[in-house]
Amino acid sequence: MTELSMADLLAAADDLDARSRGIVDRLGAVTASARGRHGITVTVNLEGMLTGLDLGRAARSMSGHALAAEIQALVHRASVAALSDGVDILAPFAAAELLAETQDSTAEDPEDDFATQTWRLAD
Repeated sequence: MTELSMADLLAAADDLDARSRGIVDRLGAVTASARGRHGITVTVNLEGMLTGLDLGRAARSMSGHALAAEIQALVHRASVAALSDGVDILAPFAAAELLAETQDSTAEDPEDDFATQTWRLAD
């Protein structure tokens, strides 16, 4: 093991602080969008929360089930992109194990849970 002096440790801490300055703001600004084949566009933040939804004209002719499935798939696709952008921001600072765990979680497909329709769109 390499011995570091207190001065070395303080210098390394100062360097890390300088390189990571603004990281919270950068992560907070991450958004990603996905556009579907029916013209629907969704935008999500880093947490995968829907922050924008444009249903377009094609959505008017879609069934509730098809519309919900399309939005769910688009939110998943946009969330994967946003998470990937967040990982890119954290990569220089995060441990390899954390990055590997995060990257593995982006590979999961969304669950289809629309077997029983409990709502309908108003005419």
